[in-house]
Amino acid sequence: MTALAPFAPTPAEMYIEASRQRYGVLTDDFLKIYPVQTDDDVRAAYFASMRDLLIGWGVRSWARADIATGKSKVYSYYFTQTPPGLDSQQFGAFHSAEFAYVFGNLPMPH
Repeated sequence: MTALAPFAPTPAEMYIEASRQRYGVLTDDFLKIYPVQTDDDVRAAYFASMRDLLIGWGVRSWARADIATGKSKVYSYYFTQTPPGLDSQQFGAFHSAEFAYVFGNLPMPH
């Protein structure tokens, strides 16, 4: 789905065609999990699929491998808090958004 620009409006037809090119015979299964009905659905479906592919699958695979071969405990978390800010509704709880909470340096509201 690299043809999709995640921050630009994308027609649903383009999302579906890019999905077909990437997933082939598994496209229908993919679209059941990350469906789009209208152009407005594309952004959320795209981000959810990329979240699961890049973060969810990768991190879980790494954690399982570390559990099997490592000597230390493995911890994971699922962060859902949307930080305050001008673009908070656009980006939601994005990767690394937890840093401001962990280090206690949230931006102060103006």
